[in-house]
Amino acid sequence: MGKMKTNQDGGGESSTAAAGELKNNQEGAARMGYNQSFGAARMGGYAKGAAKVANIMNFGASKYGHYGAADSGHGGVEGHDHPTKTITSRDTSGGGGSASNSSTTGGGSSSSTQSTDNLSSYQSGLKDLGSSFKPTPAQTAAANAKVAELKKKDAAAKLANASTATSSNSSSTNTNPGSSTTTSNTTVSPNSMSETLLDGNIQNENRAQRFNFDRQEANIAAANDSTAVANIRLDRMPAYIANSDKGQAMAGKAGGRAAATSRRNSGLFSREEVVNMYQTGQGNR
Repeated sequence: MGKMKTNQDGGGESSTAAAGELKNNQEGAARMGYNQSFGAARMGGYAKGAAKVANIMNFGASKYGHYGAADSGHGGVEGHDHPTKTITSRDTSGGGGSASNSSTTGGGSSSSTQSTDNLSSYQSGLKDLGSSFKPTPAQTAAANAKVAELKKKDAAAKLANASTATSSNSSSTNTNPGSSTTTSNTTVSPNSMSETLLDGNIQNENRAQRFNFDRQEANIAAANDSTAVANIRLDRMPAYIANSDKGQAMAGKAGGRAAATSRRNSGLFSREEVVNMYQTGQGNR
């Protein structure tokens, strides 16, 4: 006679085979695409969170392109990407300018003007000699030389007087630049894209940790329900039936249904998962 199989799926190694129940849970879950490890094989929540954070740090903002260019910040999510702004202003005080202008027109003063009447004065002096004066040839030559000299003197005086009649104009401007001060004010936002993404990943990891923990607890509870219901069914049977293959099969089905109900009521398993786990357990009877 085979051993009684009473795990929640309708199959196990004994009426107290919780280990067999968990084993069947894993086999059934694997067919649903759900994979869970126990003990050292399972990565801790902190380690998984750290692995996700490392992934973000290695790949940078390009991994999250759907957030838009405005979210990448300076340096991307792999660095300090707090948004910043720098406002610069410049103030100037004091300063100004002064200007001066001077102009000169006309010639020099009378004291600096040379006479141009030297020849006329000399000729007037000759008239005073009278008509009876008869100059010698030597005197005539001397007089002619004097006339020539005075003509040159008068011409030079006219030229000198003309050069003093000038016009000048000058101006100057003095500018004082005053004092100027440049001030820059930088504002750093307390928000950061990398910190936001990291916080989101931590929350996701915490949610996954709670979910996996609760599923394992639900599987243990389902094993207990399966064992309890199967034993109740066996205790109600006559001893010869309870120890027969037929009795064990009946108890196994009852236990499997109890486990399925327990999982379904937990809200931690889909209907398809519950059905597949139940069928897997029945197939292992």
